[in-house]
Amino acid sequence: MSDSRDPHAPKAHAPETESFDREINVRAIVVSGVALAVVCLVSALLMWWLLKGFEHYDEKRDVRLSPVELAHPQPPPPAPLLQSDPVTDMTEMREREERELNQAAWIDRQQGTVRLPVDDAIDIVAARGVAPEVVGGKLGAPMAAEENKGPKGQQGQQGQEGKKVP
Repeated sequence: MSDSRDPHAPKAHAPETESFDREINVRAIVVSGVALAVVCLVSALLMWWLLKGFEHYDEKRDVRLSPVELAHPQPPPPAPLLQSDPVTDMTEMREREERELNQAAWIDRQQGTVRLPVDDAIDIVAARGVAPEVVGGKLGAPMAAEENKGPKGQQGQQGQEGKKVP
């Protein structure tokens, strides 16, 4: 550690007594800013010119109406329109789908088919599992573990005939 009274100690850097060493190159910053502004302006003008060119190209290639079609424009379709208010229609459809997904309802009372909310159905399947005949898609289908029990590796028909799904 140097003592301030020591004549051999390094002197403090004082900006008023020595020439100031400039670290910021203002000229380079200004030139870069101007160059950036010029590049942005030129690219915006090029995009405008390109879009005008596309518009002109589309006008040239557009199908022109015949004089008869110009004299007799096509009337709007008759009522009822398919969708008079698409936003309301979408909102109503989403609400209806939410009700169907989250409320239980009968699908067919004679056969005992019920629509359950998805969360309840997942809980029921997780609690009791899925019957093997339901996995195969038809009642009485052979179970996967019993398929290979036939003599000499042949598959036997040892399904559970007549068993109803609980």
